[in-house]
Amino acid sequence: MTTFEIRVRSLRDVLEDFSRVYKGLAAGERIEASSGVYFSSLEAARNLLTPERVRLLTLIHQHHPQSIYELAELAGRDLKNIYEDVALLERPGILKKKRRKGDDRSTFAPMVPYDEIRLNIPLRGVAEAETDASYDARTGTDRREQARLRYKPARVRYLFIAESPPLAEGRFFYFEDVTKADNLFLETMRVVYPPYFTSVPVVRKAKREFLRRWQADGFYLMDAVDEPLGPLSQREKREAIRNRMPAISKKVADVVEDDTRIILISAPVHRICYRSLLDRGFKVVNDEPIDFPGQGRQRHFRQKLQRALREAGWVIEA
Repeated sequence: MTTFEIRVRSLRDVLEDFSRVYKGLAAGERIEASSGVYFSSLEAARNLLTPERVRLLTLIHQHHPQSIYELAELAGRDLKNIYEDVALLERPGILKKKRRKGDDRSTFAPMVPYDEIRLNIPLRGVAEAETDASYDARTGTDRREQARLRYKPARVRYLFIAESPPLAEGRFFYFEDVTKADNLFLETMRVVYPPYFTSVPVVRKAKREFLRRWQADGFYLMDAVDEPLGPLSQREKREAIRNRMPAISKKVADVVEDDTRIILISAPVHRICYRSLLDRGFKVVNDEPIDFPGQGRQRHFRQKLQRALREAGWVIEA
């Protein structure tokens, strides 16, 4: 029986292994190749190996389809979605594609050249919580979630849903001591409280006071995906959010009131969450995506957020 191994390992351990292999090669040692892939957290592995994708791997292993089209027929799913899943599974080597013999067209047969997937989670320093430096081992709670809950209103009137926390460990909307690259917080405060936004240094210094006012006015921000998505493509972000949609709906239901207005930040969040949340009876305000305020899109963010807030009933002071 052949096995494909998925290992959950810290970035530090991966780099140490790389260094060891590099030194061995430089010394002329023979390094055995391994079949498998590394993830930096259990959550990242779960985001890739969704139940639908595991079912695809099972169908390929059992039925040996000779094309992506045939795989879509076996799965009873849309061809476009199957192509996307196959591409995502192929990238880390979990799935392979082989050109069909004697076929002049660019037709590939998906392959699963192993019999089982084994998940390897070493307990020494690589538990899911420990792979994230924002995790507080004393309380068993993510520091980001601790900070978010500290400023949770007693009654949420306006719920913002963004993509995910920043990749950098020290940057987060609810962290009080962020000194750079905090565009989402700054641009949001600039729109919600324009008379008090005198300068970036002043707002950063008074962040605790801004967050307290934000809390008192009934504003709350949550993320569609709890772990940082990092530099993924728009399609990959949409897929990650789509896979988390049941959990997102539950998180929303846990915090909103009957009259809570929801504002969706970023195109991937809006694309996946808008119709789904509306269908569940939630009051989503913006019917168009609001640009994330980065890479020169700050002005667009402010304009669209102003419209959404007015639609939600928030009176912006002049």
